[in-house]
Amino acid sequence: MFKYILGVMIFTLSGFASAEMHKGMFAYNYSTIGADISANGLTVDGDIKQNSMIFGYFVNDNIELMGSKSTGKYELVGEEIDMDSSVFGFRYHTSRVDLREGTGSGLSFGVSSNETKMNYAGVSAEGSETFLSTGYSTGLGNGLSFNFFFTAQADDIGDNNVIAVSLGKCILEGICLQGGYHYSVANSDGISIDGSGFSLGFGVLF
Repeated sequence: MFKYILGVMIFTLSGFASAEMHKGMFAYNYSTIGADISANGLTVDGDIKQNSMIFGYFVNDNIELMGSKSTGKYELVGEEIDMDSSVFGFRYHTSRVDLREGTGSGLSFGVSSNETKMNYAGVSAEGSETFLSTGYSTGLGNGLSFNFFFTAQADDIGDNNVIAVSLGKCILEGICLQGGYHYSVANSDGISIDGSGFSLGFGVLF
């Protein structure tokens, strides 16, 4: 459950790596997430703070390879759970947005593998999940672009889903900023996590 929220944020909010006329991007992303856990009629508030380094590379005009490494902390009832996640995946783009100009639009379809390690009070746990995503990006002019993504766990699409939106702005040659919002729902074995949060990031085109 925890690894689901952490991994999906990385893959979902890194959509501004898709840029026409560029081979890829290095990016940094900071996100804060309010994640409430409910079980047996009891709800507990929690918070996740996460730092991510993201890399995207286009092998051709349509296929984008993506990887990321993140560290985060889940604060719950005064306790902290350390979380580390590595994500690798690819997206197929029907067409892409020119980020520098803020023009063009296109759909994308992706698959990613998320490996997560959690540590609490010296006890560690590891896991791996596969996620599917679909998205739409469009230019708004003057270096501004809009992104929408829907992401789901491949083996539990009906219960574990994320919807995310973001705005990107290229302010200098090859330098872009992005802010985003996401909402997620995860259910498993009678436990549910309802989360929402914001992210801020910047990237360098190459």
